Amino acid sequence: MSDEESEWVAPPSVTEESSDSEFSYDSSSPSEGAQAALSQPRPSSFTRVASYDAYAAAKEALDDHNGFVYTFESRYETTTLLVRVFLCRSHQMCGHRLKIGAVDIGNSVIQFHLEEGGRHTLVVRRARRRGIHISLREDVDSLLKMGWGATRLRTLLQHRYIDHPRMSTNIPTVRQIENRRAYLVRSCNATWEITNHVTFNAWASDRMCTTREDFMSVTDDGDAEMDSRIILDSFVIGGGSEGDPTSFGIIVSSRRVFRNVLASVRGQPGELSCATDGTYKLHFAGWVIVDCGSEHVAWSRGSFAHKFVPWAYMFVRSESKEAYTRLFCVIRERARTFFDIDVDVASFARQGKRIVCSRTLRCTKV
Repeated sequence: MSDEESEWVAPPSVTEESSDSEFSYDSSSPSEGAQAALSQPRPSSFTRVASYDAYAAAKEALDDHNGFVYTFESRYETTTLLVRVFLCRSHQMCGHRLKIGAVDIGNSVIQFHLEEGGRHTLVVRRARRRGIHISLREDVDSLLKMGWGATRLRTLLQHRYIDHPRMSTNIPTVRQIENRRAYLVRSCNATWEITNHVTFNAWASDRMCTTREDFMSVTDDGDAEMDSRIILDSFVIGGGSEGDPTSFGIIVSSRRVFRNVLASVRGQPGELSCATDGTYKLHFAGWVIVDCGSEHVAWSRGSFAHKFVPWAYMFVRSESKEAYTRLFCVIRERARTFFDIDVDVASFARQGKRIVCSRTLRCTKV
């Protein structure tokens, strides 16, 4: 294929997977006298390994090609070809390269060719990945956005890839997952820039779930929609008089999480406990998140442990007695609508403070 056949511009979503910043290396290195003997020349030719329809698929195959670490080295392009070259970092002075070539094969069809060339040297250099391996990044991101904790997420990945030794070596540490979560939080600040109730209510209306038919439309535990966000209520508080600022918020859950209400009522007959904690203030636009749920006692590591069981979450501009009352009333109403049960709470705690509750979740602090 000649360079003059057609002009092609690489899609903007194709970006370099650079580079050494993703890895740390041991400090050992050969002496200057040994470097010439150890080094291998750059490859003069490459052999195609496979072809892919997407750059992400080609890059994933590159990262999983032979178990060695490769980082971005260089790129070159013509009107019909864009090539990214990756250097082996697992060997000292290594001459082995992998490259991904984006090739215009005509009719606006782009293929991504994975090719290799050159020879490895014999001296191994240990490289440790700092970030999440690209083959697991999508799974990690989706689970983090669903609210999974780092330890639980890592355990899930270990069980998922227990029979895949190569993938098991790519499982990130708890610290790496926590760092990734922090990055995702910093990256999503624009999604929380909602500062008036009209905009907020318009966003919430398409996600509202208030009927039994809607809630029960998904019942398969394996269906991803069981973990999709549903909005139980959208509300506005205050603004009735001067000096009474307007606050607004939503109460959210998922079909799987809200079913914990049913399990809690059945598991604690006559002694149902409830707890909330509104100490989590989001950094973006001043929102406060309040969790509400129950607890259960489980035998863990040789002793009994209390574990929180979430029911729903309230995002509100500012905490108030009216907001908490709205949260409790909506939980009772939706539980009665979805499950035909009454949520009669015997004890309640808010942010570690003991509160005496009536059977209708109207609370008085003591």
